[in-house]
Amino acid sequence: MTKTELSKVLEDHLKWLQCAEGGRRANLSGANLFRADLSGADLSGANLSGANLYGADLSGANLSGAKLYGAKINWQSHDLLSELLKRAAGRDVEKRKVAGLIYISRDWCHNEFIALNDPLMNWAAETLAAYAQDGDGCPDYIRNAASKAVANRG
Repeated sequence: MTKTELSKVLEDHLKWLQCAEGGRRANLSGANLFRADLSGADLSGANLSGANLYGADLSGANLSGAKLYGAKINWQSHDLLSELLKRAAGRDVEKRKVAGLIYISRDWCHNEFIALNDPLMNWAAETLAAYAQDGDGCPDYIRNAASKAVANRG
């Protein structure tokens, strides 16, 4: 998708969010958004299923209610990871705290979260593992958490 095409989709989506004439919900399903600058974009309610978000700048993006099923996610995006965890947490305050910590700790990398040794980091890793795809750069501890969870259930 070109920058011009993406700009038009985002412009129409903003109109849709504002209930303005000519507005249309963003349908970016399957779009290649590799390294796209989506910082600050309001993508709430957008369809991003199957989109390639790997390397996309999502800092400050609003992803509330965005469809992300099958999207190739950017594992460095605190905004995206925290949104996925917030959804999974539901009304569980402790789990929402983990999502919030990831959101505000933009200066931390995955190793710093692991070092916390908080049991809820296992929940976070298992939750995020559902979004891992081959060749997407998913951190090993997240992939390993998924394997452990399956083994513990069996």
